[in-house]
Amino acid sequence: MSERVFSYRILRGIVGAIALLLALVTARFSGTLLDSVSAAYHTDGRDAFVGALFVTSAFLAAYQGHPLARHEFWMAKAAAGLCLAVAIFPTSDCPVAACTAPAYLGMDLLTTGMVHLLAAAGFFAILIGFLFSFAHRAWYLEARPCGALTYALCGAVIILAFVAYAIAKILNVDLRAYGPLFYAEHIALSAFGIGWIYSGLYHWARRRFSVSRCPQWLEDFHAAHTGPGTRLGTSP
Repeated sequence: MSERVFSYRILRGIVGAIALLLALVTARFSGTLLDSVSAAYHTDGRDAFVGALFVTSAFLAAYQGHPLARHEFWMAKAAAGLCLAVAIFPTSDCPVAACTAPAYLGMDLLTTGMVHLLAAAGFFAILIGFLFSFAHRAWYLEARPCGALTYALCGAVIILAFVAYAIAKILNVDLRAYGPLFYAEHIALSAFGIGWIYSGLYHWARRRFSVSRCPQWLEDFHAAHTGPGTRLGTSP
């Protein structure tokens, strides 16, 4: 009898879907313009925001990493803990008249906001690390240049999103809608979601839909810039 109980693809898909939809869903239920996705904690979107983070934390805690990259196991555990901290400690970014920290935390909102900020920064840093780890593994160990390019691009998009936010903050850009950080987080989460879903579905999609190999120029570039080391995968 098979020991498989849960579908790897579905678990990957759920985490990726949450990342893709979190900003949109919280914005929909918040009933107000948000300066950041985390600001939904202080609105009617709190349940959706906190619930999604708890689910994501649970799935990341269950992620075992790849046999070729055991560091991903520990990255997932750290990301799960940081994601949980983001959910438990509310941001000090308050979009309504009065915001307070939950009494059970025994902290003021400024303190919880600092914990939230540090946890969120660490969480996004690990998401970037995940994508570049996937890219490295796909390029050097699995001979999947298209996969490596996809992961690297998703990681680069996350970095660029926060660079753009920093520039907008320095220049005091007023978007007259949601804040620059909200858009940066939305783009970053979406990029991670795309990369995460791709990592779980590419084999299935190739078999199911007969996805073609990578463009020849990318295959040739990969062959010219990698040695004869371990090649366990197949394109893309």
